[in-house]
Amino acid sequence: FSLEAKDLPALLAWYGRAPKGMEAMQTARATAQLSATSRLLRFEQLAFSINDTSATGILDLALKPDSLPKFTGTLAFADFDVGDINNLLPLMNQFVTSRGNARPAPVAAFDLRLSVGQVRLGEVRLSDVAASMLISQDHALIDIGDSEFEDGRLSGRLSSGPKGIGQDMRVQLSIRDIDLARLGERLRLSELWPSGPGSLDISLASERPFIETRRPDLSGKATITANKGHLDRLAASSLRALAGLAVPFPLTAAGDSDFDFDRLDARLDVDKGAVTVDSAVLENDTDRLSLSGTFSESDEVAIRAHLSPLSAGAGTDVSMMIEGPDASPMVTAIGNGP
Repeated sequence: FSLEAKDLPALLAWYGRAPKGMEAMQTARATAQLSATSRLLRFEQLAFSINDTSATGILDLALKPDSLPKFTGTLAFADFDVGDINNLLPLMNQFVTSRGNARPAPVAAFDLRLSVGQVRLGEVRLSDVAASMLISQDHALIDIGDSEFEDGRLSGRLSSGPKGIGQDMRVQLSIRDIDLARLGERLRLSELWPSGPGSLDISLASERPFIETRRPDLSGKATITANKGHLDRLAASSLRALAGLAVPFPLTAAGDSDFDFDRLDARLDVDKGAVTVDSAVLENDTDRLSLSGTFSESDEVAIRAHLSPLSAGAGTDVSMMIEGPDASPMVTAIGNGP
């Protein structure tokens, strides 16, 4: 069979089934070889597109008594922009029902294997994505088995939360051997973000559905580990040289020398978008730099730093507070001693 709509909103309006918000979905096309048995429809050599999003693959639609219709199969996308989900929401909502006080529930189940050449989410890019999608009566999840991300690998799970499908969400990510500096540049992270190859484990939750979630909606935990990297402007020699200053000064006054580390271990808490650094320890052969404090949801920094020697003759202990706007923090107190 072959179907094509060059003005999808107009076609649905003529048919009397035009959900509000469909204006952004302009074109749609689907072709497949269709075969059927008593309770199974098979779509072989399937190719479909909605606007600029397209996929190929094979799908089976099982129609069994006393159970949801169920799609199973494999789909391959060359490119997928997560932002386009906003355009698809009116159509997706047609596959979800909600009656009275009951949880929203899908009108069909899905068990799909997915491959995507590139996934875009704002400034974030994933390549060579291998994933699966499972939607049942009361739960939905997407498992990312593997993907390429910032010269490293990313796997994880995005799932519905306890409120049900389309109500809240949970996300767990395991990120290995990525370029931390490149990630910091893409996400415009703090000047206190490290550089070098590193790994992250992230577990976050939101009381809103994925597509509506923003930073203030997120809470959870994260860890960062790295070897052989650096932290901009916080060279031990510069901090000790400035230890005698009695007046606040901008962090940039520490110069361009960095704190080179052989090990980084950080533990973070996220509460409604605000990030608390429970502990961050950076070490090299001669010094240890310990950081703790907060990055507020409004991008204000309040970080306590302590520099301590690990070898004889490395220097004295230095403590300081780094406070102010994330883009231009000030060192408001500095001195010798813990």
